[in-house]
Order: sequence, then structure tokens, then C-alpha cells
Amino acid sequence: MKTDLLFDRAPYHIRQSIGEAFADQAIDEYINGDKRSEFTYPRLQFKVLQGDPCIIAIGEDAVEAMREIVPDLEELEINGIIYKIVEKEIVDDEVAIGPSKTFINYQFITPWIGLNEENFLQFKYYYKQERTAFINRLVVQNLRFLSQEFGIQAGDRINIKSRIRFLTNQSLTSSPTGGFVGDFKINYNIPDYISIGNMIAKGFGAIKRVEV
Repeated sequence: MKTDLLFDRAPYHIRQSIGEAFADQAIDEYINGDKRSEFTYPRLQFKVLQGDPCIIAIGEDAVEAMREIVPDLEELEINGIIYKIVEKEIVDDEVAIGPSKTFINYQFITPWIGLNEENFLQFKYYYKQERTAFINRLVVQNLRFLSQEFGIQAGDRINIKSRIRFLTNQSLTSSPTGGFVGDFKINYNIPDYISIGNMIAKGFGAIKRVEV
């Protein structure tokens, strides 16, 4: 979506606005209702990508719930400010989540919050090579969790090579454990713009396939 005003708000503002505007429709089940707690991995994700508010729906039911509101989605009201939607587009992208026979290159387009408070303390004392190996294991763990959520066999061998840089919690103040940016290649199919890791609801950990 594109808005008439510069969109300088956070992803949770989009979720809030749509939840209030469409409280009586199916999409609210994914925002404030039973569907939000039914799934560990969010089927509806809100992000700000290149300054534009976006909704990512995963799975047939979530996609249908999103489609229902698109004709009536004319504005986002956030803290009393109206952001008129001047352009909107639905992009259908059917990508099978799961193992790939070839390596695919991806990039984090929003910081990946890969650490929790417990392993953050471990990570701080690792040497560079240990950090790289640890990061790679975390990405693979995230993808195994994703596979489990969608009932997909991940297989025994998920291989990864990464160039991922740590952002401290001083430079990324919205996360107490900091985050990561960079790219990686892995033998696993991931749909563009979905997120992995922690704080998905806040728009973190979004991935996009890149050509090298």
C-alpha cells in the first residue's frame, strides 16, 4: 500500500488500525481473536517495507480474510492522523515452504531478532567463528520450527552459509537482545517477506530472496 502522507509508523500501528476498523470481520480473528492464539506462528503479519505499510497473509483462510477487507480499506487512522491509501495491490505468491534441492540466497530486509535473553548472554562471550556457527544454527532452528508449524518434513540436512552482522541493543533500541542484518544461502524454500525469529508481530525478521 502507498499512502498520501509519509508513513513513519510502526507495523503494530497498522495492525491496531485495521483491527479497529474491521472489528466485525474475519480478519479481526487474526488480530484480536481466536486465530491469533491458535497459531504459534502468525498467519497475518504487518510490516513497513521501504516506507510502505504491508500486510502478509499466509495460508488460504488468512489470505481470504485479507481479501475481504481490501475493497473497503481506504485509510489507516493512527493516533488521530489519517493516512489515505492512494495505491493498493494484492500480490499472490504461491511458494512451497520446505527443503530445496539447490541453495537459495536470501537477505534480511528488516532486522532478525534471533536471540532471546538466555542465549544473548552466551552469544556475548563467543569468539567470531563461534558466533557464526551459533547464528547459523539459530536460522536453521527457526526454519525447522516453521516447517513444524505447517506440517512439513524439513529433512535431516539443512545447510547454510551466512554473512550476518550483529546489531547491538544500543543501535537497535527496540530489542533488548539486539538483532542481525545480512544475507545467507540455504537449501530451503522461504516465501518472500515472511518473518522468522522473535518479535514477528513488530515486523522484525522479514526475508527476501535475492539474486547474486
